[in-house]
Amino acid sequence: MNKNLLSTHKIFSLPFSVILQRQVKKRGMREGLAEEKQRLRRQMQARLQTQPVEERRGASIRIGQHLLHSILWQTARRIAFFASTAEEVDLFPLLEEALRQGKEVYLPRFWAEERIYRFVRLEGMDRLRVGRFGILEPISDQVPPNRALDLILVPGLAFDEEGRRLGRGRGYYDRLLREYEGARCGVGFDWQVVPHVPTGPMDVKMDWLLTPSGLRRVGSS
Repeated sequence: MNKNLLSTHKIFSLPFSVILQRQVKKRGMREGLAEEKQRLRRQMQARLQTQPVEERRGASIRIGQHLLHSILWQTARRIAFFASTAEEVDLFPLLEEALRQGKEVYLPRFWAEERIYRFVRLEGMDRLRVGRFGILEPISDQVPPNRALDLILVPGLAFDEEGRRLGRGRGYYDRLLREYEGARCGVGFDWQVVPHVPTGPMDVKMDWLLTPSGLRRVGSS
């Protein structure tokens, strides 16, 4: 008998109570994961909101220095940034330096019709506008050739040493990252690196982690 047919036969031959029990177990696991993520999100968001401005500024400067002196930066021609919010690591000085060095700079831009983000090129700091969720976006439609980037700097609420990342829960960035090639580098404060980040099969892992303590490879990459 065909293996697929055999597998289907086995499923339909199971008692309904067993099938129902498995479905309830899977649903419980998904709900448990979602609750675990939400708990960690609340903790990280509370810490971000109370972090002193000077602490954020100093940490952002150290992060910029680490990246500027790295081989990752020096060999990258196309770099995707994120437009930092008031609570996140400030990447705008790095972004401006990349433009000065003649690198191709990209930022996420939201396409409302498709409800997705794409990386588009930023030609200059005067080519920014306020977009979705109040975040700055480029005034451009130019995407990276072949969707290939050398370095992708990624925001997050939490990271761990295995490369796992916790986002804000909408899934936009994970969908964005799956569409592009390039070294994925999570960017955050040292306290945002936790022992374990709860993740599911759709969550994209990082290759690198950049914090005030330095730049390092993470996970099995």
